[in-house]
Amino acid sequence: MRTDTCALCSLLSRRYSARLLLYILVVLLLSCLDAFFTLHLLYLGAAETNPVMAFFLSFGPGVFMIAKYGITVFCVLIMLFGAIHMGQERNRMVGLLFSFLVCAFGIAITWEVYLLFFALE
Repeated sequence: MRTDTCALCSLLSRRYSARLLLYILVVLLLSCLDAFFTLHLLYLGAAETNPVMAFFLSFGPGVFMIAKYGITVFCVLIMLFGAIHMGQERNRMVGLLFSFLVCAFGIAITWEVYLLFFALE
């Protein structure tokens, strides 16, 4: 007998490509890392320059984390639903967009790690 988790994995694997699911997981993980590093840098004296995230930060770090993750999930869902309802050619475009997001988050996190270890000593 299959468990609910296996049934969910089976449904997802039939509906979406493994690469797309991997992109989604990586983007969500990188978003959380970005928020964590941002909060750590703010604790060390850095300033949030993004006005939208600075607004959420004014309510506290918990609201900031929820907003950061929520905005990312919202954007990922829009892209995912777009991939579902578009043809195969546009589906490739969604894959490119996810690749871009992974690269953008990777650059942001690399910069934050640089600031943590070298610039804010």
